[in-house]
Amino acid sequence: MIPASMTNNHFMKQLLLCMVTLLALNGCQKVPTETAFYHWEQTVDLQEPELTLLEQVKATNLYLRIFDIDYKDKSKAPAFLSLVNVKQIPPAEYNLIPCIFITNRSFKGVNYPLTDSLARRTASQIRHLQKKNKLSFGDEIQIDCDWTPSTRNYYFAFLKYLRDYLPEFTTLSATIRLHQYKYPKKTGVPPIDKGSLMLYNMGNFEKPDAKNAIYDNAILKQYLSKTQQYPLHLDIAMPVFNWALVFRFGKAVKIIHNPRITDLKENKDFFAHQEDNRYKVLHNGYWQGLYLYKGDILRLDQVKAEDIEKGLELVKKQSNIEPQRIIYYHLFEEITEIYSYENFKKFSTVFN
Repeated sequence: MIPASMTNNHFMKQLLLCMVTLLALNGCQKVPTETAFYHWEQTVDLQEPELTLLEQVKATNLYLRIFDIDYKDKSKAPAFLSLVNVKQIPPAEYNLIPCIFITNRSFKGVNYPLTDSLARRTASQIRHLQKKNKLSFGDEIQIDCDWTPSTRNYYFAFLKYLRDYLPEFTTLSATIRLHQYKYPKKTGVPPIDKGSLMLYNMGNFEKPDAKNAIYDNAILKQYLSKTQQYPLHLDIAMPVFNWALVFRFGKAVKIIHNPRITDLKENKDFFAHQEDNRYKVLHNGYWQGLYLYKGDILRLDQVKAEDIEKGLELVKKQSNIEPQRIIYYHLFEEITEIYSYENFKKFSTVFN
């Protein structure tokens, strides 16, 4: 007969083992990857298709561009441009993350006092727009700048100054281009809490013979070939937009954002379909508010849903990238005419 004390000890050990196992299993449970969107248009006025999409895909984080920073005309200092115009405040359930786009040239020919001044003015402008438009921001702010080795010191200093001037934002994030991700020693790593790795604008859009300047999984695979861990947590930014590039005498002269694709393909009196995604203008005239000339070539760059899914699968195979969010660039009224709710749900299943 087994003594009662031994039975109790065995029972307690088994119970403790079960508890430890359950805790370990719970600790290993993967946190679902969130779906989020960039809103990059100057006017904020979400329409029913946009709100329905956000609800369908359970996206509660909205990265809201509130202004740009660049030189205006012959100004001697960077100015605040394209200030956000809030026609209708997004519903309260959305976490609004303010975004600021800054051109690389804004950090050329400056010094640290000027950089400090720009950060201080930027912080004031953010608070001014927030109050004016009655916006409620979350605890994150994101900066978008394609810095270079020659500007990184001042850009990185700007980020440090901005953090000091905006203590209400506990998370400072920034966009990371693919070349910055692959060559961190050359480009430097910004002093931020986390980054958004931009998986688009991969090609030279000015080259007439380029296949697609927005996205190419073959190019993405080359950049993802690195095995070294990037020293920041990275979320992923994926493209859900298109454009038509206008080439005149072999030179890119205009970009038509969100072109009416059906009209482009069916308007055979104005366009002649050539090879792949190229269309030739047959006579002078207006299209989408832009005057085109006979002989102009339009190259339609767009990203197929299956290519986005394949790109996400390529990212998932990278052990050094574990995104908490997939952020789609960008949200606009006609987005569901290109990508269905089912497309976005299928995208999310890659990580979840």
